[in-house]
Amino acid sequence: MAKLRSLHIFDSICQFGSITEASQHIHVSQPAMTQSLLKLERMLGVKLFVRSQRMIMTDVGKLFHKRVRSGMLRLEEAVLKHGSPQVQSNPHLYRQISDSQLTALHAVLEMNSFKAAAESLNKTTSTVHRNFRSLEVLLEQKLADTRPNQIRANAEGEAFYALSKLALREFRQAQSDVEAWKGNFDEAFTVGALPLVQSSILPRALLAFAQEFPQVTVSVVDGTYASMVRQMQRGEIDYVIGALRQSLMSDSIEQFPLFDDALIIVARIGHPLSKLKQITLRDLAAYPWVMPRTASPSRAYFDRFYQSLNRPSHLQCPIETGSFGVLRCILQESDRLGIISAQQATYELQRSILVKLDFPLENSTRAIGVANRSGWFPSPPQSRFLELLGQRQ
Repeated sequence: MAKLRSLHIFDSICQFGSITEASQHIHVSQPAMTQSLLKLERMLGVKLFVRSQRMIMTDVGKLFHKRVRSGMLRLEEAVLKHGSPQVQSNPHLYRQISDSQLTALHAVLEMNSFKAAAESLNKTTSTVHRNFRSLEVLLEQKLADTRPNQIRANAEGEAFYALSKLALREFRQAQSDVEAWKGNFDEAFTVGALPLVQSSILPRALLAFAQEFPQVTVSVVDGTYASMVRQMQRGEIDYVIGALRQSLMSDSIEQFPLFDDALIIVARIGHPLSKLKQITLRDLAAYPWVMPRTASPSRAYFDRFYQSLNRPSHLQCPIETGSFGVLRCILQESDRLGIISAQQATYELQRSILVKLDFPLENSTRAIGVANRSGWFPSPPQSRFLELLGQRQ
């Protein structure tokens, strides 16, 4: 990745349209700025400006700057929100942060130890300690609390860590955008997958995407919605796919729909209710259930539906799980019933592993889509992957 100093110089030239004006603004000599820009262009293998009386960005220069500016805004936000009150009055202080300071910060807060961080970076402990503390001095803000044998991020440190990680993610993506512009699609991105899309929708999209972009690496992680949103806010995940939420965890998160999906009731093949037509609530109340994980959209629906069954409290209570694999095995080995997304159960229904019961769940349709960071814009491969998810059939 390009050095922060080089990116700051490039960003300033873009903003002022002149090396002379940018030089006066950020207090770097014109020869140093010119050399930095030439080095950046050589590294990227493109011309970022047309040199004339003004510095006019080329098309690829505009593409690169859009992503770099996004990263700078994240870094600026980190300083203005999580530095000391005195520091927050200086809107340009973020330009003084160095690569070595951020590298030390991230390693220390991830390892909870100066020694372990130094070993992971192949640096001396004193070097990592000095870089970490110099960032605290610059921000006039403690970022971590020292305890016996460990160091832990405090609230300001956690927030600064997340925003600075996100800034670095944007800077790396800026270089991938340039490579894509040159026709080299070799980037990597990470998708957070909620259970609903894991069994059929996501695998099909991944296979189709791999045919179109064989050199792009897609990593899939799973977890709870809350945990993956936190990872997304740190730039560790690019977007989360699943049922959209009625209330978002943060105003820094946006979401948009891809398609609609409905809930169905499923049971094992040969279940007594699978032979019935026009199943009633009384029929359903005679059997124990498996319920979705707490705080999931389908759980809210299940709770309302289960209450309508009026099952006596002395009967077997529902088993809670967010794992589709666990749900499937429980249903196969018992007469329990479950509520699940129709899309999620596609594979099991087509292969007669489970059966859909003849009881329509009214008003169970919900939007399936993508949650992403506010202001996020996908790369061409990421956009195509989202298109393939929408073409789920």
